[in-house]
Amino acid sequence: VRKQLDAAGFHDTISVFDEWNRIDGSADQFDLMKEMPGATFVAEAFCKMQNGPVDIANYYDALPTRSYGGLFYFPSQKPSKTYYPFKAFNELYKLGKQVVVENDTPNVHAIAATDSDNRHAVFMVNTGDTQALLKLETDVVFSHLTLLDATHLYIPAPECLQNNIVQPPPQSVALLQ
Repeated sequence: VRKQLDAAGFHDTISVFDEWNRIDGSADQFDLMKEMPGATFVAEAFCKMQNGPVDIANYYDALPTRSYGGLFYFPSQKPSKTYYPFKAFNELYKLGKQVVVENDTPNVHAIAATDSDNRHAVFMVNTGDTQALLKLETDVVFSHLTLLDATHLYIPAPECLQNNIVQPPPQSVALLQ
């Protein structure tokens, strides 16, 4: 869309990605948007949109009183697994300054941020079907990893981070701090 806008002379027009969500047409798509398929979709979308040509993105739907929305279970209104990538991304947002991430690991996407108090965070998603292995090449030493996957509901997972070597399980979202 950005290329088409620019080609038509609309260089200052914002690009809005409105009402996005994980929809695949399956009979259980509204259930899956609340589970790890929805969570990893959202996390990957955050990574791609952060460095992509999207100026504004509006997830649909976060209203906790609908069965369609992906962030909460209805009618209990408890947060779904898809809620937690939003929570993790907010930690980067609060830091305020994006840091360049270079990564060529298949199925792993990551973004990072820092602040003026020298705090750092990395948000990553492994969309693959196997555990990944990444060596963080940075002077920053990360000591805490919060994990969302089939068995971790956004809780500390020290077994996945040692000496800046990260081993995100398949279909997982992680926040390193």
